[in-house]
Amino acid sequence: SELLETAQLTRRSKSSQRTTPSQSDPCAPLVEDEKLPHLPEALDVEAARAMLEEVVQDVYQNARLKLASARLIRHKPGRRCLIAYAFADAASKARLCVLGKIDAKGRHRRRFRLQHDLWSSGFDDRSADQISTPRPVGLADPWNMWLQEFVPGMDGWQALAGPQQQYYARRISRAVDKLSQSGIPIGRSHGPADELQILEEKLPLTLEKHPRLRARIERILAGCRRLVANLSESVQLAIHRDFYPDQGVVKQKRVYVLGHDLVCLGDPLLDVGNFCAHLIERSIREPGGSAVWRSAAEQVRQAFLVQRSDCEAGALESYVTLSLARHIYLSTRIPGRQ
Repeated sequence: SELLETAQLTRRSKSSQRTTPSQSDPCAPLVEDEKLPHLPEALDVEAARAMLEEVVQDVYQNARLKLASARLIRHKPGRRCLIAYAFADAASKARLCVLGKIDAKGRHRRRFRLQHDLWSSGFDDRSADQISTPRPVGLADPWNMWLQEFVPGMDGWQALAGPQQQYYARRISRAVDKLSQSGIPIGRSHGPADELQILEEKLPLTLEKHPRLRARIERILAGCRRLVANLSESVQLAIHRDFYPDQGVVKQKRVYVLGHDLVCLGDPLLDVGNFCAHLIERSIREPGGSAVWRSAAEQVRQAFLVQRSDCEAGALESYVTLSLARHIYLSTRIPGRQ
């Protein structure tokens, strides 16, 4: 399928283990995972047709949509996987790609419900503010899978590196604020103390590869503790908690926010700080693009502070710093981040 060969799908597939089986190729690898026992079946086109076609046809009110292929896009062994299903209407030549997400812990219903709640609370693809989330499609309970529509487009990095950087910075800022005001039901929370706990657990792990950094890591942790002590734990609004440029797609000016698996209650400044920190980290790692990414970070920061005048610039800077501290650990774990 041409749709499944798009750069957007490839770019958003960052797993350390990737396979791209072709169902027409008898030599395609069989992907097995004891924690994801339904994975081979979910990759079999005939089995997937029986499980998914009726669901997709009902959602899109098109009985002519037929499954053409299944392709493994991302696989974190023992944890989760992402499968792209290409559907086609032979009569109209229409094409559609649906993403199936399998979770070893069986959280598919909760995540589908969250996506549905967002879609129903103003994040649909006809919202007047042009801020959306991908359309929730349905469930395949026997496989612990939920489905959402794949949205092709330009990712957040491309948008912020282009001539309309300021425009997209404002759109990203608006997306954070819109989520925080959505009022969707959420049972989990994540505050400054939780951010600090992550750093207390992860930063010392960098010493496995860089023992000479012990004194510097200890100083950074001490500084992070001081920052967290001054941050409010009382803010309880909906936050993404994993918001960075890969989590945004721009399609004809409409901004789609992806990856809501960690949505919880907290301070929206955490989302803005995390987003800006990713831009700053890239500016350090890629000196040639330093000015572009630092400018983008400042644009996003300023846009949010203008939009939410009740938020403190100092608190936002603290969240940027906490996120940058986490990148020290990530730099030792993610290929290409050193």
